[in-house]
Amino acid sequence: GGDKGPPTPPGIRMHGIFVAPTGFSVQFFPESAILGCGPDAARAYPYSVGAEGTKAVIRIAAPDHPLTLNFQPDGSINPGASGPYQVHGRTVTGQNGDGDFTFAPLEQACNLALLTPSKTIPATSTPATLSASAGAPGTASPNKAGNLATIAAPTGNAILTILSGFPTQPGVLNPLAGHPYVLLRDEYNAALKKGGIDVPAGMPAQKFVASICGTRTPECQKVLAVVTADAASAIRADITGKAAFPGVPPGSYYLMISTQFNQQNLFWGFKVDLQPGANTVTLDQRNAIVMK
Repeated sequence: GGDKGPPTPPGIRMHGIFVAPTGFSVQFFPESAILGCGPDAARAYPYSVGAEGTKAVIRIAAPDHPLTLNFQPDGSINPGASGPYQVHGRTVTGQNGDGDFTFAPLEQACNLALLTPSKTIPATSTPATLSASAGAPGTASPNKAGNLATIAAPTGNAILTILSGFPTQPGVLNPLAGHPYVLLRDEYNAALKKGGIDVPAGMPAQKFVASICGTRTPECQKVLAVVTADAASAIRADITGKAAFPGVPPGSYYLMISTQFNQQNLFWGFKVDLQPGANTVTLDQRNAIVMK
């Protein structure tokens, strides 16, 4: 219900982030491992740690594409392959009439490679072309068509750090841990209007988007394209809910962040005025909108 995390399975648990040069990543939590491709596409799966002969291995239970990672003497983990791996991510599009979040697919693929410890999720990825033998057909989409500020290629010198203001509770995952943070150039409603999306008068944009994305209509894909085009930067939070956007030009931007806490769906979409250098915003219930 948002106030408790899932139970931690018995056995050895992993902690931390491991990344490959291709943008593929694995972030370990006590109850799950999040597989990612770049900063946006991610999905959590159960995992186990055990022995295979003289080796220690991590088995990630992705139903359609299970992954086995081998520990290396230098502390890295090896997937034992170099082909493309598709991450079945998703993006929040709004809410339905019951107040539940609605999602649209966010598929992306990265080539597997040796994973080494890291403090952050990769800010970019190298798209990989999938074939039927790779487990899923299709071609991965580029990371925001290259118009995002990234750690490797910032677009300005204004850096926004997001902090979680939610109280720390023993054994409970921070409500913002691992969540995607998007920095829009325009307010959400304005971005949709600019992109040619007509939201009915009197209907909240989030509810309208939920109604058209519940069945994955072509109009939903148009919404996702509009948000993609309007994004100035995107990043994923660490286990504490903290994340720092790569540098963008100083100016006014809008947050696009959501989570669930105490059985409430919370959304942050307020304006942030970024000055050159360091900027900080703390998210908590006081500055969130309760999405109904």
